Amino acid sequence: MITLATNSKPTQLSLDDFSVGDYVVLFIGEVEETYPTRATAGSIQLKPSEASEIVALRPMVMIHGDLYLDTGREGPMGAANQVDGTIKTNVSPNKKPTEHEQSNFGCVGSEYTVGNGFVQVNIDGKWIVFELERQDASSVEYSIAMLDKNSALSWSTAANSKLARDILMNALVKSETWEGVDVASLKEYFLIRRSFPETDEVHDYYAYRLPDGTAVLQTGAKGRYSVLSDDLYESLAKHVVYSGTDDSSRVAAEANYSRSLSAEELAQTEDVVRNYFTVDAPYYEGVVSIELMPDDSALYQNAGIEGKYEAGNIIIYKVLTGKDKKNHNPERTASVARSSKDSAWELINHGF
Repeated sequence: MITLATNSKPTQLSLDDFSVGDYVVLFIGEVEETYPTRATAGSIQLKPSEASEIVALRPMVMIHGDLYLDTGREGPMGAANQVDGTIKTNVSPNKKPTEHEQSNFGCVGSEYTVGNGFVQVNIDGKWIVFELERQDASSVEYSIAMLDKNSALSWSTAANSKLARDILMNALVKSETWEGVDVASLKEYFLIRRSFPETDEVHDYYAYRLPDGTAVLQTGAKGRYSVLSDDLYESLAKHVVYSGTDDSSRVAAEANYSRSLSAEELAQTEDVVRNYFTVDAPYYEGVVSIELMPDDSALYQNAGIEGKYEAGNIIIYKVLTGKDKKNHNPERTASVARSSKDSAWELINHGF
């Protein structure tokens, strides 16, 4: 582990540096809406017990009057001669920088490079990505659409917000860009939209393949592009679920039922299952274990009941109840669904 001091570069830590009562502060990057939830700590700071009244903020740096916040991600920074400056001063971790080239995590003298909506800072030999601060980062919305030569739009489900974020980060942190094309001239392409409802601000990006097959992401309908990971581009076709289109080939071969729901929604559906087997039907003697069914389970296509619901409005669990365990029965399945995003979740089916 390392600690980011306020007046030096990162310092190595060992267990010998800890005393009883000390604790650490983890600066977490963007939290994925997955189940179980995963997060990456961009840095870890040792806080002695006597300094517990200090509340450390997220690592940030001010460049030309704008604050950039640590994402916890490492970017593929290219040539070092493309740097735009160095961190000149710093403030304590519980304060926000107020001057150009000032940080609240130390690393004075570290180089940085500026991109479109982000900066990368060289911290201990790694180029860490810092994103431009928004008034309400939680209000950022992502969506993906498929377009063709007829400009036919087919918006994907909201389940793909993480895919959209991954694509933007993968391409936009790269320093090399080339002159793009007028996307209206393309036969087929993807539109990835990043929206800020609080300010009505919208940023559009376009993913497509060059004639030689290279996957790219272009900023704006006639902007510049950078190379995109081929795996991420393939994920657009494989995992994006479309509706309202006559072209059945655009329907995803593998719907992401669990990823279509946020961590909060998954918790709600799990509560429905637990409540049923514990309160509504107490003779089942509660829930011993519960886990999600795989997204590729054939149960999601059950023509009887489950097949009527699309990804985003249904989830299936494997459940072992107290009664079933006592009777040496196998796990049963429990399907929770809703008729629309505005409807309440309910248990629609369960059994062996």
